Amino acid sequence: MMDADRPGEARVHRSHRHLACALAAAFALGCQAGSDPSARDDSPPDTLDAMSAPDTPHEAWPPDPGIPDPGPADARMPDADSELAMADALVDAPIPDAPDVPATLPRISGTYDVASTFRLASGLAHGYGLVLSALIELVADPGRRLLTWWCDPSTADWNPPERFCAYLFQDPDHPSTRELTPIGILVADLIDARHLGMLPDACMPWLPGPDTPTATLGSDFGAVLNRLEFRATMACGTGAGDAEAASGSACDATWHAVEARLAFCGACNLAAPATCNAALSLATLPGIEAPIRTAFAVQMTPGPALAIADHPMDLPVGALMAAVIDRLALPGLFGTGQDGLPAVDGLDRYLGALLGGRACLNDGTCCTVFAEDVVARANADDGLTRIGVEGSCDAMIQRIPEEFHDALRALDAPGTTFRLGTPAGEPCALADLDADGTVDRMGSPAAPCAWNAVLTVDGHPGQVPASFLGVRQ
Repeated sequence: MMDADRPGEARVHRSHRHLACALAAAFALGCQAGSDPSARDDSPPDTLDAMSAPDTPHEAWPPDPGIPDPGPADARMPDADSELAMADALVDAPIPDAPDVPATLPRISGTYDVASTFRLASGLAHGYGLVLSALIELVADPGRRLLTWWCDPSTADWNPPERFCAYLFQDPDHPSTRELTPIGILVADLIDARHLGMLPDACMPWLPGPDTPTATLGSDFGAVLNRLEFRATMACGTGAGDAEAASGSACDATWHAVEARLAFCGACNLAAPATCNAALSLATLPGIEAPIRTAFAVQMTPGPALAIADHPMDLPVGALMAAVIDRLALPGLFGTGQDGLPAVDGLDRYLGALLGGRACLNDGTCCTVFAEDVVARANADDGLTRIGVEGSCDAMIQRIPEEFHDALRALDAPGTTFRLGTPAGEPCALADLDADGTVDRMGSPAAPCAWNAVLTVDGHPGQVPASFLGVRQ
């Protein structure tokens, strides 16, 4: 976990740099193994910036046990429509006459529900962004991408199965998706068929192409990883009003949940966005295991508006991204288990389901199923054996997720920092909806407040596009 108060810059281990490049090279993403990702262009990969994915999961999403039942809809953090309706009702309510008093700024006082949207993946330095892009490419084109990764000799700490890879690629020392053997094409098609069989109905027809729903899978998956909403409770003590504007006031926030919008293949009921969303309690996530608390100074300005001082947030980005991938994004697209089949709730289980189907996940026979299918379909009599294929498969399913999660954990090394505050000269607009002298709302659905959020990894800062909206409890 990172520590913003620790001096010095700790360097991410060279093997993690190598893995980022190896994943990128294996998936033809343009990074050479052994190169320094930090020296490259830090602009985020295009697939991570696909922000406009329409949405809806194909199964009912089971509630996260670490998040208390929010109760009836009208008791929850309001969405855009209900929040505006609340504002209209408050504005239209009659306000009794009051004696003339000098104009003052409203107080920022009490407790506020705050929803912040962070596009964390956009703030990752280039090498780490490529690690996520490798996963996105796998989801978009699983058969050929997985075989290339499987047989890539540049992958860190991985010895490709030479005999098996020789059956798949014309040049197994330099595997390329464009140079598969007939058996390689057969195996890639088998993996693609398993992949298509797991997709929700919204992603049909199954034939890939530029005008079909499946063509957006990669960008849709990337959008899930790159648009995360954090729920927090913000509390301010005595209030920052006119008398305190010069000196400011202290507030604190407790960040307790992260929510992702699961929008795949253009299907989501926009009138009921809760059907598209799934949340995780931060207290249940390995590597986090508790709400995250921050403290900061605030300053009232005419408008009225609120300036929030720059301050650290101890956010383990790698642990967070791993949990979002394993517990939200992958099961959201490939199966939560509510349909009676095993849940695809982890990268290892996704790889197993790609090779043997979801049914084999419970008894751990996915590589056996895969090996039997490959040998039977290849009808090979020149050495391609079930035992050889199964052994290679078992090793790959174990190793790829380990390497991937090691790369994400490197994001949480000492020296990684995440800081946020309102941008200089751009305080958050406030509203006293019932004219009682206390702020009721920070920002609005039409114009949310901006965060100036910076994620620094291995000494390289990245700007994280971010915004927030707050409503007084």
